This record gives sequence, structure tokens and C-alpha cells, in this order.
Amino acid sequence: MGLPAGYLLRRPYVSAVSGTLMPIDAILFVVNTHDATTHEEPPERRFTGPWLRILVAAVVGWSLLYGLDQLLFAPATPAGAVVGFGHAYILAPLVTAAILLDSLSLAERGLADLGLFKWLYGLIALFAPPIAVLYYLHREWLKPENPDLLGAI
Repeated sequence: MGLPAGYLLRRPYVSAVSGTLMPIDAILFVVNTHDATTHEEPPERRFTGPWLRILVAAVVGWSLLYGLDQLLFAPATPAGAVVGFGHAYILAPLVTAAILLDSLSLAERGLADLGLFKWLYGLIALFAPPIAVLYYLHREWLKPENPDLLGAI
């Protein structure tokens, strides 16, 4: 004794949401209708963020701390050590990360591709974060008429 053809499609199904009996083909219709009406979402960006703002804040902070370190504090004092740590081990890597993430964001959106220069800027920024100014000029030089480049500010 076998099951008739199409038995599984005609079998009633109890909806877990409403508790009512619905045939399987009605459920498939509801699912397919929902799938057809969903709108395509834009592709998820991995590198979006306010990288230009972070870059400006980190470079300004680094410059202030570096100036304080050179002008006011002796290296052997606790305050000099704290300020030196702040600009060398916190803000300089932050500038590097902001440069790399901003350039990856531009490439991901198809606005500008800096190629190997992004890595060169990032490496130099570990030792001299004001290289970010040159990075910004290079970024603007690639697409000077594109207003989307400044979208993060």
C-alpha cells in the first residue's frame, strides 16, 4: 500500500504562527509571494565609517601631544612618558588604521583606488602621522571633481 501521488503536497499543515490548518501549496505560495516582493538591499559595505573624521582628530591630537612632548616635558618625567606613550603608541597607530580603512572604503565604493600607496602611507604614518596630509592630497588628486570623497566629513 503506497501513498497516492502528490500526497505530501495535499497534506494539511498546522501553522505554528496562527494555529490554523493550511495546505502545503498555500504555504508555498505565501513564501514565494514574500520572496518576490522583497526588495534588494544594497550590498553590505565592510569598510564604511567616519574614517576621515577619525583621521583628522588623530592627526590633530598627535600633533598637539608631540608638540607638548617636545616643548614642555622632559623624557625622564612621568608626564613626559605618558604624553610620549599617547602620541607614539595610541595616536600614530590610529592614524595608520584610519588611512588604511579610508582608502579601503574608497576602493570598495569604487571612488578611488590608491593601490600600494595606501600601504606606503600607512607604514610612514606609524612614524610620522602628518603624512596623512599628503594622503589626503593624493586622495583629492585622484578624483578632484567627485563630491562623494568628502562624504565622511
